Amino acid sequence: MDADAAARDAVERTLAAADEVLRQHVPDKGGTCWGCLELWGRLAPYPCPQATWAIAVRAKFGSGQGPAPPN
Repeated sequence: MDADAAARDAVERTLAAADEVLRQHVPDKGGTCWGCLELWGRLAPYPCPQATWAIAVRAKFGSGQGPAPPN
């Protein structure tokens, strides 16, 4: 098995997961993470731990195909 191909596939899958997290975990008007509230009924300030992870992944490995994280 080509290790480089496997590594590229892992990065692509990780970026896709980060993009999905950023689509779901967005701030509402009050600064609460909408994704945390909808998915788990949890009030969390944005950026929540999930969004923080996704932003860090995209900063390290590239932008992926999804939307840019909110400022």
